[in-house]
Amino acid sequence: MSRKKVVILFTELSDYMLNMYRYWVDNSSVELYIYRKEVNQKEAPFRLDLTYPHIHTYDKGKLTKRELQQDIKDIEPHMIICSGWSDKVYLYIVSLYSVAIPTILTMDNQWRGSFKQYIATAISKIFLLPKFSHIWIPGKPQIEYAKRLGFGDGQILTGYYVANFSIFRQIDLYTKKDFKKRFIFVGRYREDKGILDLWSAFSRLCSKYPNDWELLCIGTGELYEQRMEHPQVKHLGFLQPIQLKEYMRDGGVFVLPSHFEPWGVVVHEFAMAGFPMILSDEVGASTQFLEDGVNGYIFEHKKIDDLIGKMKRMIVMSQEELVDMGQKSYNLSQTISEKIWADTIDRILGLAHD
Repeated sequence: MSRKKVVILFTELSDYMLNMYRYWVDNSSVELYIYRKEVNQKEAPFRLDLTYPHIHTYDKGKLTKRELQQDIKDIEPHMIICSGWSDKVYLYIVSLYSVAIPTILTMDNQWRGSFKQYIATAISKIFLLPKFSHIWIPGKPQIEYAKRLGFGDGQILTGYYVANFSIFRQIDLYTKKDFKKRFIFVGRYREDKGILDLWSAFSRLCSKYPNDWELLCIGTGELYEQRMEHPQVKHLGFLQPIQLKEYMRDGGVFVLPSHFEPWGVVVHEFAMAGFPMILSDEVGASTQFLEDGVNGYIFEHKKIDDLIGKMKRMIVMSQEELVDMGQKSYNLSQTISEKIWADTIDRILGLAHD
């Protein structure tokens, strides 16, 4: 049976999305043509292996509008998936096919009630809805915005972001009985990621409640040169996913104190690996992978005292309690999977499964 051709108009390609595309071609009769922009090497220097059967990748920046249009015309796609609506060339391409084939808009924006978002909802019926048959979002936090844009329940697909099961599921930390006493942060070194709050909270925690826990910070960004120096804090810089896996093997508690995080695939990764978690109330993925008081805690973003309180709860827990929380994180991680992702889009593409 010939494979159905899918054009993907992407922004910055990530490891976890590339993993999903590989899973898709391995398990469904699809051929993927991915047009992408270069990754921001300063904050996320991922090394991606783009060689894979039935997946073709192209640098969008090297193509003119006319060349891109001709490329896709020659492909004769059965579906187009478009990342966001900021690229006018991408939107133009989608408009050429919106009547003939399924066209999927993806986004992770939450409704914030900003002036810009009100403008988007006002013009959506003219500039977005006629171009797209569906919208694909990560989960609950994005549903309100999707509906305000005019998409109906039958047009809204969820579960768009999926962690790389082939890396993180194999760790099986939730079966261990010897979690290391450490908090782990993974993310960009930027103020909006809450890393300054985390450093302050951990320093005050250690001063007020002396303990043998450590804080492991993984990532890079504009604040890396101003990173906190503390005997119980370690900075590892940016790690590729396969390297991150090695540092996750011995466990700990994952902390993400973002001031705003539309979703956060890293939460799925640590849930899958069986970590208890502390997340700010602005982390979108908390709605899927964290039950407050069950497998971790939610704190009010920017409230350092609240974060200290939740960290203190973790350091006084027994190993058995931490292991139990990790098991529950793992269970929650299974609510989104590669198979669910592929089945969702295959239904729209019209591919049958046994």
